[in-house]
Amino acid sequence: MATFEEHLAGRISAEHLRGYTDLFPAQQTAVAAALRRFGPAGRHDLRVVETSRNGEHWRIRIIGSPPHPARIDVELRTGRGPRCRLTCRAPAMSSAVVYEVLSIRTV
Repeated sequence: MATFEEHLAGRISAEHLRGYTDLFPAQQTAVAAALRRFGPAGRHDLRVVETSRNGEHWRIRIIGSPPHPARIDVELRTGRGPRCRLTCRAPAMSSAVVYEVLSIRTV
């Protein structure tokens, strides 16, 4: 189904999703990973219900509505991207935090 048709049907695909503004970056990464793995979903069909962090490692639990899995655990690791100017007016080089998906498991 084309992106436009998915949008009109109320489904979001990870292909064009940058993240939901009401979620923290690690949670945004986890939801996008779940959408990539299990397919498009409505905005509230995948809900973050638990987030834990231990140093650079994160575990995000997502509750899904059918036809998606009922519980999805996504494990992430934080790192740093390459040094660059993060904005046009940045006074110095810096690096952004990036999230690497380590695993996606249905529970």
